[in-house]
Amino acid sequence: MDDLLPELANRRVLRSLDAELDDTVPSNRPITLGGLLTFRLGFGNVLAAPNSYPIQRTEAELRLATIGQPWSPTPHTPDEWIRLFGTLPLMHQPGEQWMYNTVAQVLGVLLERAAAKPLEEFLRERIFDPLGMHDTGFSVSRMANWNAWPVFQSETASRRKAPIDSVAAGSWAQGIHGRRWGRLAFTASINFAASDNKARVRLMSPTMIVSGGDSVSHVTRSDTKE
Repeated sequence: MDDLLPELANRRVLRSLDAELDDTVPSNRPITLGGLLTFRLGFGNVLAAPNSYPIQRTEAELRLATIGQPWSPTPHTPDEWIRLFGTLPLMHQPGEQWMYNTVAQVLGVLLERAAAKPLEEFLRERIFDPLGMHDTGFSVSRMANWNAWPVFQSETASRRKAPIDSVAAGSWAQGIHGRRWGRLAFTASINFAASDNKARVRLMSPTMIVSGGDSVSHVTRSDTKE
């Protein structure tokens, strides 16, 4: 792992979740591929209000967009993101705690480096094109038959669904590198803008917004008929 992700070698771990970032202990084991694939990196979503802990505040200051709401996407490139992430201690010892979100971003960087090509290109060559999923990808800009709606999010006070990113001119139209990466366009948290009926991919459930849920989601028109 260290040859592909040297930024994550020799990790420090917070003494407790509410500890200051310099109150750490050494990790008792290295980060492994198995730990990443089972989401046991030791860092991820915190089930607490924003800014409750020092680690949340620093992560927000670095604009990593990895332990809170996924919007707005991080402005960093994958290499810059992993470099900044490597400056933070882990929340738990590697391999000991399942945590959501962050591992998906780390795996995205790992895949890109192992394949020596952009993740979007790798997935298109290895998955989407072989399966005939020609309308599935990280953006809608080059899709001939895209049928997507904007990204919405609930407003805190009114609970009204408000658009936060358009399809034609927003982040989804720019592509993965046009919008400089981000959790929604680079990792397992992506909701692919897809109109393929044979193998449509939805990893952030569009039904959450259709049925009145609170999560950010990107909805295809065909989803509203289900």
